[in-house]
Amino acid sequence: MEDKEKIIEAFAEKLDIDVETLKEVLALFFQNTPTQIETMREDLKGRDLKNIHVVSHTLKGTAANLRYNDISETASAIEILAKEGVTTAEAYEALFNKLSLLLASEKMKVCYR
Repeated sequence: MEDKEKIIEAFAEKLDIDVETLKEVLALFFQNTPTQIETMREDLKGRDLKNIHVVSHTLKGTAANLRYNDISETASAIEILAKEGVTTAEAYEALFNKLSLLLASEKMKVCYR
């Protein structure tokens, strides 16, 4: 059995779901999250803090459910900025970049080993 399959099986056991369901959920997560990050970037340009708040809150919850705590915490930091009305791009860009890197790291663990 490949390392990837062992990782997926252990992950599914940790989440108490079957392997096939986990694979489907992860495929959607890794497909949708980059789009969510890009949406927040575009929303920042338009100063749509309400949508940044909604998207980051959704991402925070999804990541937490998958036990991706670093991703969840980073999304939470974005959510807080939006809730507080912060509009400076610099405040968000480092967090958007961190989200992208964390996502890539987690994807590498389960998709490319």
